[in-house]
Amino acid sequence: TQLKSYGLMTLAAYEIAQGARPDFRGLLARNRGFLPRMAAVIAIVGGAAVVAYGVLIGLLVATINTFGASAGRSATSALAAMFGVMALVFLVLVPLAVFLSVKLLYTVQAVTIEQQDGLAALRRSWTLTRGAFWRTLGYYLVATLAVGAIGYVLSLATQLLVLPVAARLPDSSSPSQALASVVALLPLLGLALLLQIAVQLAGVPFVQAYITYMYLDQVRRSEVPAAPYGYGPAWPGPQS
Repeated sequence: TQLKSYGLMTLAAYEIAQGARPDFRGLLARNRGFLPRMAAVIAIVGGAAVVAYGVLIGLLVATINTFGASAGRSATSALAAMFGVMALVFLVLVPLAVFLSVKLLYTVQAVTIEQQDGLAALRRSWTLTRGAFWRTLGYYLVATLAVGAIGYVLSLATQLLVLPVAARLPDSSSPSQALASVVALLPLLGLALLLQIAVQLAGVPFVQAYITYMYLDQVRRSEVPAAPYGYGPAWPGPQS
């Protein structure tokens, strides 16, 4: 469902960029076949996740067995070694995940706009980001950090509203009074939840549209000959 929604948002952003006014029914019709084309990507990502977790669990089990079988090793030493292994894996996997996320950022756009299958879309994104890694990462961070900052500010604001009210509630071991205290906080907690949902409902389409326009810009930069006063008018579209 999430991937399908990404495909619809991408297609909507692309068509709006061309001056169209797409409706939901039309987007569904024109995005037909998106998930089957993404099947290879889903399988690769799922397989990579299984392998990564398998390697992590295997390293942890091997570390625990090694320290457990060694004479004179304390539980504290085994625990420290386990956290050391986790930190090492974290230091390796996080930069790798960031690198792959940037290089494959335009996969959904290639599948949706160019009608590529999953493997071809991965190669397409990799090619488009060649020589543009840091610019792609920088622009992508601008959007995600902006949305994250808005969510953080709203979360902080609701906490500042909830904490004074919670501090004034009486401490009591009575179940009825405890329930009354929770009920008194429900409106503010509901407001906090609604604000976070609003951020998601606005932020996810914004980021997906933003990535789509990054993709269009990158195609123009790398593949469309420049016009005398800027980029040429051509846009990417379905490719045979």
